Amino acid sequence: MNESELESCCVCLDALSSGPASILIAAGHDASTNHWPQRVCHHFIHMSCAEKLCPRKCPLCRRSFAELSIPLDEKWLLSTSPEEIILGLHRLDRLQPTLEQEEVTVPTQSVVALLAATLPVPEEVLREELALHNSEMISAQELKRLLLGLGIEPQQPGTKEASIKPVQHRYSTFQRVYWRLRWLSLKACGVAGASCSWGIAGLATGVLLGGFAAVPDGAWPGIQVGENQTLRAIKVAYLGGLLLYYGMQRLDLVVRGLKLGSALGVAYGLYYGLVAVDPENHGFRSVFWAGLVGFSGNPSSSFCGNQRVAWPGQQ
Repeated sequence: MNESELESCCVCLDALSSGPASILIAAGHDASTNHWPQRVCHHFIHMSCAEKLCPRKCPLCRRSFAELSIPLDEKWLLSTSPEEIILGLHRLDRLQPTLEQEEVTVPTQSVVALLAATLPVPEEVLREELALHNSEMISAQELKRLLLGLGIEPQQPGTKEASIKPVQHRYSTFQRVYWRLRWLSLKACGVAGASCSWGIAGLATGVLLGGFAAVPDGAWPGIQVGENQTLRAIKVAYLGGLLLYYGMQRLDLVVRGLKLGSALGVAYGLYYGLVAVDPENHGFRSVFWAGLVGFSGNPSSSFCGNQRVAWPGQQ
């Protein structure tokens, strides 16, 4: 995974640490047994963004998932002991079980990815803290030393409160603004698409209303019940032409309809922007197209907020 994948959400393009992240869990998890959940990949996505993925696939590796983990953020990390973190990663990755006398270890990259997703700390700072740890695997004690180096007092096993201290190294204001602008750019694409479609609808409505108001009484074609279908079709086409011709004369109604439709499109796009995300084709163009043709249904309704997969290290 590159830096952008570790530190930013691939759906909204904002910093992962700006909101609760989630792990994508594979099918087959049974909480009533010791069958620990398995993640489909090592990518983290904002929980609110993962709920919008339809179909349920990781946008980065296209692997299908069935459930989401509990929200993972800075508060969760500070209330979880290093032992629980390491054990949870060990079980999520289905690593080979260790002997009772052996210390549980996980790949260092897995720990870096988790910390980059939950803490407002750049990846390079995390790797600097791990510079003295010249190994591909990391244990709970080494994770504890890493957190202490970041100014974080790790949670102790069996305690309920964590000694929360400010994290020493945080993202710069420029970096936070950059990520926020990318998120706003995505939203703007959806708003622009919705404004175009609703503006066209408002324009058509204005022309239609203007036509009904401006067509002279004697110009209306008489459509009789039971008359020849071909003749009726000709009269309907003629009526449409009349409405279009006279409607364009009422520019006041046309402009009013265009303004109203565009305003409704902006409101609709802001409210429903990124409501459904296609993991197979996600980007500025697809978001604009979704706004233009109309956003699809809300896939988050298929996720039950009370049935998130718990962190396996705390079970």
